[in-house]
Amino acid sequence: MTTVLDSRTAPLGSSPAPLAAIAWGRDLPALPAAVLELLALLASENVDIDELAAKVSVDVALTAKTLRMANSSFYSLRREVTSVPDAIAMLGLRMVKGIVTAASVGGSFKPPACPGFDFKAFWRHGVATAVAAQMLALDAEVDPGVAFTTGLLYNIGELVFASSFPDHYAAVLVCRLKTGAEAREAERSLLGVDRATVGARVAEVWRLPEAIVRAMRREPGTDSDLGRVVDAADRLMQAVALGDDALAAAAAVLAVDASAFGLDEERWADVATSAGEQTEAICASLN
Repeated sequence: MTTVLDSRTAPLGSSPAPLAAIAWGRDLPALPAAVLELLALLASENVDIDELAAKVSVDVALTAKTLRMANSSFYSLRREVTSVPDAIAMLGLRMVKGIVTAASVGGSFKPPACPGFDFKAFWRHGVATAVAAQMLALDAEVDPGVAFTTGLLYNIGELVFASSFPDHYAAVLVCRLKTGAEAREAERSLLGVDRATVGARVAEVWRLPEAIVRAMRREPGTDSDLGRVVDAADRLMQAVALGDDALAAAAAVLAVDASAFGLDEERWADVATSAGEQTEAICASLN
């Protein structure tokens, strides 16, 4: 008989608790049925605008956040937007899908009691990655909506660690500060599993499209165009978050993947700058 260690009492540095919990499907975040239904709609390549508007309109919080974004100074519209269909017409389906995805998923989680884990910074980076991935998807002939959803959830495994195994993950954060270890390397070393594996498992539990699951798994040698787009967006916006300017962030991406969809440094810098600006606007509308 296998004993599943309790995630709160297992000694720091031992891997059985996280590994067993993930293997048995324990401690994985559950989303309300309505959010899962909306997420599936948003992740599909062909979204019915009327259906999306109807689903968002019956949710007071989602409607408020969508309208707040539409009426923000970022767009400087000449008239006030007062309905979700109008917001879609003004902002475009792609932007509204992004706002609703971020609001519906992000609003389903509470800040974890994990020392050293910055909940707001986590979601901010998720939005930044999603926006950058959506922009890059157009260059790589990948569906922008799917790229946005994948980018938003790309590091969801980290949130699972911080929420379900706070003591274990606090040790990972300390290890990274002391040694400069890369995130997934430190997670595998101390937990026996990394955010990519956990994130892909979460995507499976949420019944997201297989393309998203594969991209989130990040397995070497199986990179899809979607996976490459989102991984590049993640690295680009990480560099920006660490203080690099747009050109330096672009150089950091090209240093890892010289081909990088055939885009030059200037295009990568433009994506970094624009994604940063859109992230500011989206996060402001979600608060």
